[in-house]
Amino acid sequence: MFLVLEKMKLGGHQGFMIKVFIVESDTAVREEIKNSIKWEREGYEVAGEASDGELAYPMIVQERPDILITDIKMPFMDGLELSRLVRQELPDIKILIVSGCAEFEYAREAIQIGVEDYLLKPVSSAELLKVLRGVSVSVIQEWEEKELLKKYDGDYKKALTAYRWGATGAYRDYFSKGQESCAYADTVMERAGRIKKQL
Repeated sequence: MFLVLEKMKLGGHQGFMIKVFIVESDTAVREEIKNSIKWEREGYEVAGEASDGELAYPMIVQERPDILITDIKMPFMDGLELSRLVRQELPDIKILIVSGCAEFEYAREAIQIGVEDYLLKPVSSAELLKVLRGVSVSVIQEWEEKELLKKYDGDYKKALTAYRWGATGAYRDYFSKGQESCAYADTVMERAGRIKKQL
């Protein structure tokens, strides 16, 4: 976790900031959330803000933030309905609810939607930042997993091509001379070989 947080302080992941969207009907509270944290220094970018769910939803779909911070009780569309719609459109988004509503029913529905945390107002900047850091660990790990899968898939396709052209030995040597280990090369080549036999 320490290494992940260090990456965030250097500017997110490989130069990308973690994008946060804030939805809060109370202007004073929204401004307090925005101004109480040194977002860029901590590895975040405030990608947008809105005063209610109806305004926020199309903006969130367009901006595709990594983390949504939302209140519950808002005009036109409340935070739970917004969270439900956003979760359907962006299943990987992390949702934090910051609300003055302590009723169990709200918390139960939030859990069903799959929010990461439910914070009761007033929330200090230290508490919010602590929760954000914990959620950000998952965001960065998911980024890294996607990048690894993308690289593995690309290497696998090249290996399968090598099998088709009978150049498996040369391709394995190519892997081994790079940053990848022989074990990784063998894994890719073995998978390609199994698929080749099924063709």
